[in-house]
Amino acid sequence: MSEKQTMLLRTAIQLISEEGVGIATAKIARTAGVSNGTLFNYFATKQILFETVYLHIKTSMARDILVPADKHRSLDQFLLAIWMSFSAWCIRNPIELEALNTLKSSQLLGDKITNEGERIWARVFTRLEQGMTDKVITTAPVGLITASIEAVVQSVATYAVQHKLPDPMVEKLTKRSFDLFWKGITL
Repeated sequence: MSEKQTMLLRTAIQLISEEGVGIATAKIARTAGVSNGTLFNYFATKQILFETVYLHIKTSMARDILVPADKHRSLDQFLLAIWMSFSAWCIRNPIELEALNTLKSSQLLGDKITNEGERIWARVFTRLEQGMTDKVITTAPVGLITASIEAVVQSVATYAVQHKLPDPMVEKLTKRSFDLFWKGITL
């Protein structure tokens, strides 16, 4: 990815998080210090720009969250590692999180792109399905379980930021929220 393309993505993420999906491409280009034509040289349409932003955030997020989790064998430790890493990612990346949530709720992303974004998390889905097969966790749609994880972790991260909790308290609160979640899905 070129330096200009990276700058355009960073700028788009910032402006989507601040102004939503109605942001004009001309403003994204101007804020990034390039012409609108340059933006369209890299991203043929606004739709492609938004899809690229979405996949860029999902990929970056997965890299930060899944790598620590992969070393764990038991489902609870695997999910706890994801839970902790996801919470830390949310706290470190509030702009990316806001842009991601804005894009997801906008209904501008097609099924192809959202499915591609979800495939990044295939290891998590596989582990959850195996947990159901092994009767470790209750049977439920994997999408419901992952949506629950996402909602609770984001809520905990938001609470921690709003209340300016010190790191040890954030860790304790995040682990406690995982314990509550785990008790709710285990058999």
